[in-house]
Parts: sequence; structure tokens; C-alpha cells
Amino acid sequence: MKNSSSLIALLLCFCLSFGQSNDKQKIIRELTAVIENYRNPHYLSFDILYTYANEKQPSVLLDTLKGSFKISGVQYWYALDQTEAVGDSQYVVMLFKDDQVMYVTKPSAVSVTQNPVVLMDSVLLNSDSIQAYWSSTPKQKRITIQFSPGMKYKTIEYEIDPSNFITKMKCIVRANELYDPSVKELIEDSDTYAIIETTFKNYKRGGVYTNQLDVKKYFKKEGNEFIPLPPFENYKIFLGSTNL
Repeated sequence: MKNSSSLIALLLCFCLSFGQSNDKQKIIRELTAVIENYRNPHYLSFDILYTYANEKQPSVLLDTLKGSFKISGVQYWYALDQTEAVGDSQYVVMLFKDDQVMYVTKPSAVSVTQNPVVLMDSVLLNSDSIQAYWSSTPKQKRITIQFSPGMKYKTIEYEIDPSNFITKMKCIVRANELYDPSVKELIEDSDTYAIIETTFKNYKRGGVYTNQLDVKKYFKKEGNEFIPLPPFENYKIFLGSTNL
């Protein structure tokens, strides 16, 4: 989950895959409300913590990753350890600080602006491979999704606060599906499942950090050439898209 769009896409993907459950209509409504919280918000910030473990040894953390996000409208910025990224409707810039590399590309072509309820309803009628369950207390809502054997996920759990923000997400996923190669190497058997737990906290609305969301502070464009700006003047720029 690397930005607000990927978070929405992740939620939407699971909404589209729900199997039959007595709670499915309520779960659709709840996750739709959550999606809207992250869709082009006005000055939203939060901190995030990822932890990774082997399902066979859940108490032994293989890796952790800390970071923070800031989002306003279609603009976003985040930092995860030695990676920093910023994006808007025109560019996405990623900094790999250890390697002093700046990667510039276009935003993802995957649209998250479609009506999720219409999409969910059309698929729900024909899907029975996934079960979804719902529970709640005055302080927390929990959604549990169980996948059929053989799928890349086993379970996904969401914990959601009364304001419809995710506070925790726990995925049990096949290890060979992990993006982080350093974690993959620590799980020798590719058929083993990994536990990824993501904690969200310190949600804040409001504030002014427009300059932090400005992709143009990272580079300038002269003709077809992209030139890094201070303090990134020693970074090497790689272009990930044509016609930038």
C-alpha cells in the first residue's frame, strides 16, 4: 500500500471479491464509507507501521517499516524509511535515498473513481469463493475476509474506528507474493504464508503542507530533460514513462 490510490484499490479489490455472507450488504456499506475517507481528502495525515512475520513463527518479526503520509485532493506525499514519494495528477516522483536515485513516472492508469457500489453488486451475485464477516463494539468495527484454500491470501482483517478510518489491517498472504525481496529471502519456503500487519495512527485533518506535496520542488524540466533540484542535485533521474 504505497499511497492513497493503492489503499483505495486494495479495499475495492476485496469488496469486489466477497462471497456469500449474511453480513455482505452491511460490509459493502462499511467499506464504501472507508473508501470515501481516503478518496481525495482535504489535508489528511497519518502515520503507518508495517510488520512482517512468518505464519509459522508469528511472534518473530522479520522486518518492520515505519512511515508517514500526507494527502490533499489528488496530491500526496509519503516517507517509508529510506524511500520518499510525492505525486499528483501529472507526475509521481520516488526517491531512493540510499542509492540517490529519483524515479519519475506518470500516475497509475488504474482508475479508482468508478462507483464501487455498482461494481460490488454486479460481482457479488456471481461469487462464492470468499466469505466475509462483521462484528462491532462502540469503539471498533472489525471486518474479516476468509479466502478459499489455494488462493494467494488466507485471511484479511480490518479494524476500523468510529470515524471510518482503518486503524489496523492484518493480511496472511503467500510469501512469494510479497513485494519486499529482503523479507522473501527470510522465508525460505515460497509456499509458506507471511503475516503482514499494518497499523495506522495519528490521523489528523487540516493543516497546510502544500509545498511538501509539490512534485516540482524535486526537479525542473528543460525541453525533454529532467534536472534534479537542490538538495537532490546529486540524484540520478530515471524516467518510468514516455511523453512525460
